[in-house]
Amino acid sequence: MKKLFLLSIGTALSFGVFAQGLTPGHAVPGHSHAQLESKSVNRTTSTYVYHDSLIMSNLTVTPDTPYSYVANTGAGSDSGYFNGTGIYGFSVFAERYDFHSADSAEEVIGVFSLWAGTVSSPSSHNVVFKVWNVGTPDVVRPTFTYNGFPGAGIDSVTASYNSLNISDTALTFNVQYFATPTTYLTNSFFVGCELNYNWAAMGGDTVCVEATDYRASSTFTVASGDTTVNDVAAIYFPGGSSWIDVGYDLQTPSDFYLFPIVISRLPSASISGVTRKDLTFFGNYPNPAVNSTNIKFSLAAATDVTIYITDMSGRTINTISQAGLAAGEHTVPVSTENMPAGNYIYLVRTGTGSGIASKLTVAK
Repeated sequence: MKKLFLLSIGTALSFGVFAQGLTPGHAVPGHSHAQLESKSVNRTTSTYVYHDSLIMSNLTVTPDTPYSYVANTGAGSDSGYFNGTGIYGFSVFAERYDFHSADSAEEVIGVFSLWAGTVSSPSSHNVVFKVWNVGTPDVVRPTFTYNGFPGAGIDSVTASYNSLNISDTALTFNVQYFATPTTYLTNSFFVGCELNYNWAAMGGDTVCVEATDYRASSTFTVASGDTTVNDVAAIYFPGGSSWIDVGYDLQTPSDFYLFPIVISRLPSASISGVTRKDLTFFGNYPNPAVNSTNIKFSLAAATDVTIYITDMSGRTINTISQAGLAAGEHTVPVSTENMPAGNYIYLVRTGTGSGIASKLTVAK
């Protein structure tokens, strides 16, 4: 049987990104939760400097990112974003979603995301948004099993940096649509993005996908003496040629602002729901709506919920806040009386970072 002493995980890691010198540390007053002893780069000269003291500091423009930017304490160096075009070389970011096997008419039509950073104009760099099947459980170490990282690709769309509403002063949601919706999904899936870049050649482009606060759900499942890491947020690390779990391997259990835009072809009463941690999403009804619609979801634990209604490009036109909702099912009425006829996107997001988006049609 595989045994894991959970209290010792912080000292046991020695592969992947940690082989590159990234090690967990202590909170830095006035900064974020980690201090690094690693490598930095001077963007002007592209000269790598090893064993500089680096800190991951908060982005002042973000709503709830625990940390994203890796800054060198020396002058003239820029190590980029931890969740993006950073010196560590993380290239793919993915979030897991689950739904009841009774639902067999769920499609993903695109990806709802949030980005920060600086982009040159014009820029030649792109982001590829993807949906993957969940791969088979992966025994990476003798002490435990991962419950599955992204496997075969299902759908993708490529978007230029210039189209992603990226800014270092203000945050605007981004929506990207697949040319053709995914086939009906029958199992859990991952949604995410891939950044194809060469660090030394990035020029003025330094971008990142935003992250949420620390996730509250359990990282592990223990059954019959075996321990499984419950992958929720995953990163692909080219230097280690492997997927790693953000919560376990990096000890930074946050989630990314990467939400699927889900459409169900089932009647609302027949939907068992798409689940992301503490949130199960059922959709809205009626859809199309004339003067009003109802957005239905269920919470595994009490939390705040915010519903963002945007146009098809991601520009927010209405925000509905529901504070302190109890565990269980909820239906939030939304007035569409003053909304022009057309299609809209809405995101249901919990206070713990879970989120699922869908499309709303208004008919007049």
